[in-house]
Amino acid sequence: MLEANIAPPQAYITEIQVDSSGSWTIELGFHEMSMLFIDSMRLETSSGSAQILQLNYLPGYTIYYYDSLALVTNANLSNSLTIDLSCDYVKLYSYAFTGNLVVSVDSVVFGSYPGSFLSQVSPAQSMAEVGFMQGPGWCGSFCLDNSPTLGLPNDTAGSLSTLFGMVYSIDGNPFTEGSFLFDRGNFFIYIQPDGSFSQRIFACDYYEDTINIYFPPWPYTTVSYVIDPVDEQRLRIYSEGGKLVFDQVADPEDEMIIWSPASPVPSGSYLYQFGSVSAGFTGGTIIRLNH
Repeated sequence: MLEANIAPPQAYITEIQVDSSGSWTIELGFHEMSMLFIDSMRLETSSGSAQILQLNYLPGYTIYYYDSLALVTNANLSNSLTIDLSCDYVKLYSYAFTGNLVVSVDSVVFGSYPGSFLSQVSPAQSMAEVGFMQGPGWCGSFCLDNSPTLGLPNDTAGSLSTLFGMVYSIDGNPFTEGSFLFDRGNFFIYIQPDGSFSQRIFACDYYEDTINIYFPPWPYTTVSYVIDPVDEQRLRIYSEGGKLVFDQVADPEDEMIIWSPASPVPSGSYLYQFGSVSAGFTGGTIIRLNH
């Protein structure tokens, strides 16, 4: 006899938008006609919870993704809910009876709510689940979308940013090959022969405490770098090319940090960053003049 684990029927949150008046719309996605086997659904935010009473279904994506969509507003609920873009969450409960009652939950958090990676959302934007192929692999994440597509399949227009820079070793030399992985979205960033990289990434916040750089050939050699293992206030100064030229922890008893390089540093523009992981960072440009 063959046995298989079959996922219970479930609805998923695929896009959320809250306008400047506080009115909101949530898009739901369904796999392979799963809405036919869901007995009921409930939405929850910090303002309370409500049952979804009725839905009108729309055509969705390809067979590989959501084949049906539906839009939810307060008009579809047993009672009204509010959503606060500055600090809130949305949970979706799907109830299905498959011999036993099965409850499946999907959720999105945003603003300053704990666990959020969507910290700055404007009413003109939506929060959308977006995906794309990178080589043979699939990358996907919730992100900020400047061109909402509620009721239509989500796309990458307006929902990607560009991350670019240089990758240096501890001794200050650029890497000439390799790649590193961002867990958020599960995509690789590839290092060019001059040490630079430029990659389209999802428009959201990223928190990485360790960066693993993978060097070919297979099996890859891995070098790991721990980022800010101790949450201390520090000043960092970078060249315009992104090379770290100064890094010092701030002593609470000192009124200032003096940048006095031990070796010659060319005149020109430099970028500075000051702060800590918990308190956040500020930054700007400074001009160094040699006499």
